[in-house]
Amino acid sequence: MFEEKRHIDLRLPRSWNDCSTEDLRTVAHVLMSCASKATRYKPFSLKEVKIALFFAFTGLEIVEPINPRVDVERQYYVVRFRDKSFSWLHRAWRWCRKRLTGEDPSVFNLYLWQISSWIEPEKDLNSGRVLRAGLLDWLDCEGNNHLFVFPFQEIKRSRSWWRRKRVFRGPETLMQDFTWQRYRFVQDYMEHYVTQQNLLLQMQERGDQVSDRDLMKQEKATDLARACFLAVLYKAKIRVVEDKTQRIRFDFEYQSNQVTDYAPYFRNFPEEDWQVIRFWWEGMMFYLQTEYPRCFKRQAVKGQPKQNNPLELYTRTTATMQKYLGLDETEVNNQFFQLVLQHMDNMAKENDELERIKGS
Repeated sequence: MFEEKRHIDLRLPRSWNDCSTEDLRTVAHVLMSCASKATRYKPFSLKEVKIALFFAFTGLEIVEPINPRVDVERQYYVVRFRDKSFSWLHRAWRWCRKRLTGEDPSVFNLYLWQISSWIEPEKDLNSGRVLRAGLLDWLDCEGNNHLFVFPFQEIKRSRSWWRRKRVFRGPETLMQDFTWQRYRFVQDYMEHYVTQQNLLLQMQERGDQVSDRDLMKQEKATDLARACFLAVLYKAKIRVVEDKTQRIRFDFEYQSNQVTDYAPYFRNFPEEDWQVIRFWWEGMMFYLQTEYPRCFKRQAVKGQPKQNNPLELYTRTTATMQKYLGLDETEVNNQFFQLVLQHMDNMAKENDELERIKGS
């Protein structure tokens, strides 16, 4: 009467930017789930993440896990397709057939070697050269493969459950709408969040040595740091007076003091959505580091030449732009942030050339 589906759709996302918002949420959920299950004796494995994502993207449901006591070549999952696309008549027919014959026609075996042949790269046995990339190799974030498109362009948030929600708009592609001041603020708040998050993880690892009150206090501090970052990242529709015409319009605009006004809207932000935003932030930092490598140099190590101080570069850049372009500090802060980074990168390049000449 009904034919059971056996075709596995392998048209999976091929890059971070190829993922839909729901795909990115799925990736965040699987990563968080695998990370929470990691222990000292069973560390986090990206291969397990890829297998779990393979099941999530293809719509497969695990009925029985693999049997670890048999050889790897004979290990398989008992799976079936999720019932979302099946009609009630189809499900009733399948239930009746299972009751009459004792067999479930919807389940089938999927061997581990089959999954590995899809998600792992195919390599030449002699040279080791990659002949075909795996379906989920983009998760490794190698090369230029990062998320550059902001995932949540418009969201609605409220200060509390009983208040009206307000619409917020996210940054444009490659942060084209960011001024130098706004970029420095969002960078500082992300660094502050990372510091608070590390403190929270250290307190959680200490276990009973930390009181519940101190742990709750640190959790609130971490949540506030995240809310401040998001309050600078997003813009809300406000009343704007144009300088030249004095006309009044309502548009999504950034204000330098908006972090105090908007931070309450972003408290208790969904964890999965936050992880997706962090995927995007990692991609943006990769892009900026590639475009302006001298502005994002790592700390110097012993035996290597001294690196440029970013704060010193910023101070010199501001002074130079004020002197030669006739701009004050406010006007410098309102400049497009990549223009300032380009100026800093050029100054660092000139400084490296001078150091090289002096050394020779």
